[in-house]
Amino acid sequence: MSGISTGVKIKEFSLPVKIAYGGLLTAVGVLLPQVFHVFGQEAGMIFLPIQFSIFLAGLLLGPVYGGFIGILVPAISCLLTGMPPVPKVYFMFFELAGYGIVTGLLRRKCPVYLNLIIAMAAGRIFYGLSLAAGVGFFGLQAPFAGKAAFISGIVMGIPGMILQILILPVLYKRLIRGNILAERTIEDGK
Repeated sequence: MSGISTGVKIKEFSLPVKIAYGGLLTAVGVLLPQVFHVFGQEAGMIFLPIQFSIFLAGLLLGPVYGGFIGILVPAISCLLTGMPPVPKVYFMFFELAGYGIVTGLLRRKCPVYLNLIIAMAAGRIFYGLSLAAGVGFFGLQAPFAGKAAFISGIVMGIPGMILQILILPVLYKRLIRGNILAERTIEDGK
């Protein structure tokens, strides 16, 4: 290459750097809900703090890490704190992994705001389908497994969704400007 720029390319950082970011986001995903639970159980259901780090994982690290962290965060949180409780945590695996995977898949295909809205819808669909499977195939009878509880959970979480749409794109853009990402934009040939 004779120093001629062929356009903008994305250079991925090494596996150890991605693992470090993944560990940090996993820790945040476990700790942030505990801060909100100081204000009561409903604070977690209203502000959805467990979801923040998973959306960031998808945006920063891609679909594989986003999906893995979407499973890892509720599993560790459940083991350490009992929240989310069993059996609800099993269904949250599908929802949160869905958030991480979809956000990661769309991270270079659409604006961050649209990405988050699509991922939020997809994660809720995964959650609803897993609940339907739990009720239909396994006869699960739990207060959170009914249609009314599912819809109530979505409505109750609207403040959290709004906060995510307002905060995460700004945070993501700040991280890009500060080169504090697991990837960075470079010009080829320079």
